[in-house]
Amino acid sequence: MSFATQSTTNRGRQSKKHLTVAPQVTRNYPESVSPVPDLKPTPLALPWLRSLLVAQRSTTAICFLLVAGLLSVYTWTVYTQQLWTREYRKLESLQRQERQMTAANEVLKNSLADTAERPESGLLPTSVANSIFVIPAPQRRFIPAKAVEAPEPKRPLGY
Repeated sequence: MSFATQSTTNRGRQSKKHLTVAPQVTRNYPESVSPVPDLKPTPLALPWLRSLLVAQRSTTAICFLLVAGLLSVYTWTVYTQQLWTREYRKLESLQRQERQMTAANEVLKNSLADTAERPESGLLPTSVANSIFVIPAPQRRFIPAKAVEAPEPKRPLGY
């Protein structure tokens, strides 16, 4: 049986709600077919059913852990690839700067060499005649310094 509530109004005023019984639908089944089969578990079926339920729960937990592990590995892989790409771009930029600095250094050396070869630069080519030779000073013996007491620092008498 199912119950439904109805409210009625009486001249604009609400009255109490009344319970009415909904009609029950009946079907005529053949006698060989019953609407609800009579299922009573046998004593041997319960442990097997319980083991299936335990297996289902454990495989669900394992599946959840595997999905979580897969997502974490995927996230780590994507992050490391982005990090590697960023660092590789930095490396390429540094290598390009190194090549540019090497080229600029060689251009500077070449311009200094060209400037030195010009007669108006005032530089002379190296020769024995215009070289200066410095004679090394004689070797001196090491004498350790005597321990000298440092004078006591002057302290102010007052402010």
